Amino acid sequence: MENGYISKYQFQKRLMYLHKRIVEFEKLDVEHRRTKSITWLETEEKYRDLLEQTKQNACIIQDAKIRLITSSLADLLGFYLEEIIDTLMIRYVHPDELPKLIKYYMSRMAGEDVPPVYKTIIKHKDGSDIYVEINAGIIPYRGNPADFAIVRCLTKKN
Repeated sequence: MENGYISKYQFQKRLMYLHKRIVEFEKLDVEHRRTKSITWLETEEKYRDLLEQTKQNACIIQDAKIRLITSSLADLLGFYLEEIIDTLMIRYVHPDELPKLIKYYMSRMAGEDVPPVYKTIIKHKDGSDIYVEINAGIIPYRGNPADFAIVRCLTKKN
């Protein structure tokens, strides 16, 4: 390597070495992501099991989407679990309550003081109102902050 120049052969050799290293790093990255996904799935399963055992109406909201919900809360809303997962939380909020709940959610996620317990109205699948009390706070979920809410139904059932 005279005068800072390398031969075509040396260049190709270095290029092959760098390609090999990139492939190795990509394999490590794939393995890391796979391991991380397994860890998230295990954690999610533990959260789900814990929530179901409490027999509470509860959910985890992250990025304004319902990421996890108990079957009892899904039943209260009139939906199957699969219909609710990864849908926007605002879909289940009474329109009059939307500004308040969005403000609470955004403020809580920003770390600001927000009432942890409040009353509001959510919507059943059939459009009827459900009066509830929500007890909410921040928890870690999938490596990021999320809103954990326990929902107590105040509407009397006939």
